[in-house]
Amino acid sequence: MNKQSTRAFAAGIFLTVIMLIVYNQFFSITANDDVEKIKESHTDELAKKQDEIDALKTELNTITEDTQKEKQDETKTEETPEPQVNEEEAYRAVLSVESGDTSDDIATRLESLKIIDNPSEFITFLKENNYAERIQIGKYELNSKMTLEQVAKVITKTD
Repeated sequence: MNKQSTRAFAAGIFLTVIMLIVYNQFFSITANDDVEKIKESHTDELAKKQDEIDALKTELNTITEDTQKEKQDETKTEETPEPQVNEEEAYRAVLSVESGDTSDDIATRLESLKIIDNPSEFITFLKENNYAERIQIGKYELNSKMTLEQVAKVITKTD
């Protein structure tokens, strides 16, 4: 190759490079633009999802707190003896019988509510009169003037 053909070859390469740069600058969409658009759309979606998650967490916390307050209120109001002593000196209370409660559990609660005086006497009465197996789940209003038989009939829902 002579000097003139080498110069022509170099000029051709130079013009090709310039044409590629111009094309790339003005006519081609870069991958960076696409990546940025995708990042923006995913960021927006992610922010929306995070807001939804935060709202659900707040709602869950509110529901949990309300449930705990209700349970505390129920416990305080249902199983505390109401020191409402009327002219007959009778204690009134609400007994809550739940699944899994035994006769012993119920008798102990009745004593703490001041409905009965002797839990073992009540347990014996329940067993001897076949009430122990028939105790029903529920909430029962009782008072200390009731006999053992009356209390047993109420918590077994028998007449």
